[in-house]
Amino acid sequence: MNEAKKIDATPKPKAETNEAMSSMEFPRFESPFFMLPSALRAFAENQVTQRKKTLGALSTAAQEAYSTSLRRLNECGQKIMEAGRHDADGVYDCCRELMAAKSLPEVMEVWTTHAPRQLNAMSSRTGELWTLYWKVAADAAKPIAVGVSHTFARSV
Repeated sequence: MNEAKKIDATPKPKAETNEAMSSMEFPRFESPFFMLPSALRAFAENQVTQRKKTLGALSTAAQEAYSTSLRRLNECGQKIMEAGRHDADGVYDCCRELMAAKSLPEVMEVWTTHAPRQLNAMSSRTGELWTLYWKVAADAAKPIAVGVSHTFARSV
């Protein structure tokens, strides 16, 4: 009688795979059915090493872009809060002056002086915010552009 051999089908831990990948060692196939020329093996190992360096550089660039964006967006949030406070103060001042007005001409004078002043202030703050938004976008894109250009310069 031929006894069936038991096959160990338990999954191997992934730590072994990660260790092999981190050391960048390729398995050596010594089968007569599968032989790679040494030049092809060296080329493949070189390509994998270059890709790992490229991914590392791009990862660093993405992290720099993220941290820069976070700082700049925090500045934007502070500017928006400051703009809201100025607008609320302006509305409060206008309401206070309107309540203190004793005649219709005084009401019209308060309104005609307050409205353009408030609109000019809002327009100016909106321009500052747009400038800051563009700076956020440019500063976030800069590390990625530098990382990509260095990567392409190395691969050429």
